[in-house]
Parts: sequence; C-alpha cells; structure tokens
Amino acid sequence: MFVLGFVTRLNRLKILPRLGELTILGELVHNPIAKERLTALGAVESSLEARSATTKKVMITAHGASDQAVAKWRDLGHEVIDGTCPLVHQAHQALFDLARAGFHPTVIGKRGHVEVRGLIGDLPEASVIESEDDIHSLPIMPRYGVVSQTTQPIDYVKTLVAALQRERPEAMVEFRDTVCQPTKNRQTALRVLLDEVEAVGSGGRQKQQQYFAVVKGLSGCR
Repeated sequence: MFVLGFVTRLNRLKILPRLGELTILGELVHNPIAKERLTALGAVESSLEARSATTKKVMITAHGASDQAVAKWRDLGHEVIDGTCPLVHQAHQALFDLARAGFHPTVIGKRGHVEVRGLIGDLPEASVIESEDDIHSLPIMPRYGVVSQTTQPIDYVKTLVAALQRERPEAMVEFRDTVCQPTKNRQTALRVLLDEVEAVGSGGRQKQQQYFAVVKGLSGCR
C-alpha cells in the first residue's frame, strides 16, 4: 500500500494548487514538512466522522472509506476527491464479492483502524479478527469469506486463517489475500536485513508496530 498509496498522494499534491482550499478527511501524509506544505496550499485535516467541513472539496485518504461515508459527504454538498490506494479498493471489492457469494464477511486487521472501518462500513454483519481470541466469539456461520487489512503481516494473517479453520472445521473458509505486495516485499527485506543487523527503535505508529511484530517473530532478534 505504501508505494502505490504514496504515488497517489504525490499525484494529489501536484494538483492541490489548482484545487484551492481542501479538507483532507484523515491523515494524508505523516511527514511534518509535507504537512506544512499542505497547510500552505490551503489544505486542512479533519476526519471522516466529522459532521461538516469548511471547504467545498474534501479528500478521502489512501486508507479508503465506506460507500456510506463517501455518500454522506456528497449529500452534505461536498465535492469528494478519492485518494484511496488502488490496493485498498481491491480489498473492498474482494470483501463485497465474498459477501455477495454468501460468505460471512470477515476482516483480519486492527479493529478501529480507518482502513478496517472502511472495509466493514457497508457490511454491518461483518466481523473483525484482530487476534486468535476474536475467533472464539465469531458468529457460527457455514461459510466465512476472509480478507485482510492491506498492511497486516502476511504470516500473521495466514496464522489467523489457519486458526479459524481449526476452530470451525465444519465451515468453509475462503481466504482472499489482500495484503499488498509492497508490504510483503518490505517484510521479506526486513527478514533478510535482520540476518545481518540488530533491530533498534520503538514501536510507534501502527505500520511500525506491524514490522516489530515481524521482527519479534524471528528467532534470535531482540
């Protein structure tokens, strides 16, 4: 998601001077310098859950949003610019396809994260699995259709899918791998790097925490 999402954000930044004042419904970039530039160009940060915005134009971030959330802003009279990462769009489509096929929509990811809220926002019956403990409380269904938040560690996702299959052996579990390839590439590169260096740093922000989860799962790493 980082690569394509970042390209999407850069493309949006290039046209910001032509857009005029803009409300970004979430955090478009983390870099403080880029944030200052956005502010100088007339952009302000808000949230998808805000009741209103002071600008005509509003932007969805790379994490995406539910159709209901987008419709709300359009109904309020705003022009909505979609900055959703294409890979998040693919995850949305995969979950919708599974639900339409009769599977219970299930998302592996961090409960409350903006991307996960967007994935399940149009599917009130959907379930979220953040850890193996969540599997025990899932509704008993004959079929589960599973996708993942795009930035989850793929090994952890597969572990939870296997746990669901063990917990509900009578059910059909259909898994669509929606972890983005750039995330997988970085996690693979991290494993290679950790063969040579010691991991240092703190477990800030969710994406960093996910990499630390990968690190902790590797033997001999502190």
